[in-house]
Amino acid sequence: MKTIKKKQMFKYIQNNRYFKIEVHPQHDRLYVVTVSQKVLNEFFETVQKITLQRLKYVEFERFYLANELNRLIGDDFASIITEILKDRESGGFTLNSNCDLSNHDNYIKLATALSYCVGKPCFDAMSGNYYAEFAVKHTDNSDTYLRSAYTSLHLHSDGAYEKEIIDWLLMMKLGEEYAVGGNSKLLHIDDWSEQKLFSDSPIGQEKVERLGAKSKNVEEPQYRPTFFEHNGAKCICFAEQNIKPANMEQAIYFRDLFNSIEQSDNLVSLHLPIGELVMINNLFWLHGREPFKENEKLYRVLLRQRGKFLS
Repeated sequence: MKTIKKKQMFKYIQNNRYFKIEVHPQHDRLYVVTVSQKVLNEFFETVQKITLQRLKYVEFERFYLANELNRLIGDDFASIITEILKDRESGGFTLNSNCDLSNHDNYIKLATALSYCVGKPCFDAMSGNYYAEFAVKHTDNSDTYLRSAYTSLHLHSDGAYEKEIIDWLLMMKLGEEYAVGGNSKLLHIDDWSEQKLFSDSPIGQEKVERLGAKSKNVEEPQYRPTFFEHNGAKCICFAEQNIKPANMEQAIYFRDLFNSIEQSDNLVSLHLPIGELVMINNLFWLHGREPFKENEKLYRVLLRQRGKFLS
């Protein structure tokens, strides 16, 4: 894996007293969004009395968080980050808070405000909430690679087994200890040299059974093609553990596809500090996680939100 710097994009770059947007130093399809400490302090003070329990139970409070963040930063902030996510040339950004968020609840509130600025999160059946929070530790008794610390979480798109198509994904590192490795893996499918080979295959257009592991709490299978058109461009629905091939031909196709994306020269390793998040368009970005270096004290906790654009 390598750092991609093949072209610069300046479409969304700006710098004002409330926030700035720069090209990401590790990947020139991504941007870095930095919100001023003053704005964040005002935001957290404004929403201080809103508990996580209330956010779980009352959805209009989540929209209120987004409204307050957008009001403090500027009325165009939400539209700009939404445009970045929808833009096929980019489709993603990291957000650098540029300050100590000070507590776990503030991380969740900031992530919630951002997700409701761009759309509406889908219900996460794994957690029974609009977001999922999960830990990666030295030992693992789960039924997916999600919590398997010393195995690569292979490239995939999220929600392949869900009833709703997932437009975007937010991932935030809430905390970690004794964690070496475990960087995010990212691949924009337009940077995947063999995309056309697999997307043009008739098997890529077939509706294939997809079913999540038991821990996902989704019992009804979904039947979707692997490649589909959206806004005139190819998009992907792929997660190795969810695919239930109907025959040998399908199985070999998916094994070859899996090997191709995992061996792509343009797969990027991305480090996220604690409190930083990444948002990507789930229709044309694949993501995963590198293995950690073994340590009995290893601990990392992550936040996930995923959802739909509202327009």
